Amino acid sequence: MSTFIIEARDIRKSFSSDGEPNVVLNNFSLTIALGEFVAIMGPSGSGKSTLLFALSGIDTIDSGEVLFDDKNLATASENELADLRREQMGFVFQQPTMLKNLNILDNIILPSMNTRRSDRDLIVEEARSIMADLSISHLEDREITQTSGGELQRAAIARALMGSPKVIFGDEPTGALNTKTADEIMEAFEQINQSGTTVVLVTHDARVASRAGRVVFMRDGKIAEDVLLSEGLSLDERRDAVARQMNGLGI
Repeated sequence: MSTFIIEARDIRKSFSSDGEPNVVLNNFSLTIALGEFVAIMGPSGSGKSTLLFALSGIDTIDSGEVLFDDKNLATASENELADLRREQMGFVFQQPTMLKNLNILDNIILPSMNTRRSDRDLIVEEARSIMADLSISHLEDREITQTSGGELQRAAIARALMGSPKVIFGDEPTGALNTKTADEIMEAFEQINQSGTTVVLVTHDARVASRAGRVVFMRDGKIAEDVLLSEGLSLDERRDAVARQMNGLGI
């Protein structure tokens, strides 16, 4: 059994643009250990989100392979990929997608109710426990129009944590939030990681990336730098280290 939860080996992904192939991931390789907190950074068009979708099996790759918990995503069927994402992965995007006709609790439990053969009471109990950990128990009966952006994002995180996934993937999860709220969301991600869940976030924000233990900088579909952030540094020092690296790479 590998110690890596994710292994990307020489993956290549291109899109057609005016009849010409636009290579987004160029023989890209990356390993992520179980329990790591990894931030992925790079300029627009560097392949960050494409990489996230490839690592999670949301999108296919042209060549190479992605192993998730030793399972090759390239050879998995659509049903196997759907099961893997449902049972072992959680996703948090920049804009939480919630149904307006459901309250916050029902939005959180809806995917689990649709896919898990569990008693509703057990699913609700799990959701309420996660909501308590994220300090949003008071939102249970609220409509989504009655909550702030930060509260909705916490609800999205709670939904992603249902079923105890091995990895949480985030694509600019703080991109639409102010600095104070973004810091609170990142504290939640830190707590999730400290509980043993692997976290992989795409971000353009040095303040967000400074919460990770490792920052992967991308350029032109490849790794430009792969940096470990020292635990001995303060949060401000980590942020400054990330910002210097960004400036050095012209990001």
